[in-house]
Amino acid sequence: MSFQGDQQNGLTIKHLRPQTYKLRIIVDQNNNGRWDPGNYSRNKQPEQVIYYKGKIEVRKNWENEIKVEL
Repeated sequence: MSFQGDQQNGLTIKHLRPQTYKLRIIVDQNNNGRWDPGNYSRNKQPEQVIYYKGKIEVRKNWENEIKVEL
């Protein structure tokens, strides 16, 4: 699954199936909708990838709020 959000408004995901999830955040600096690798010859770093250090348990009719500092 892929979703887009921003630092000001955050991200709301609705209608997830009840199960355990992991979260990976890709900071899309050029807003092209995909992760871009770095380029050594151009001295360009790859786009940042952040892994949430836990598992997210989604239950039916429950709400979860998770804060991740970028």
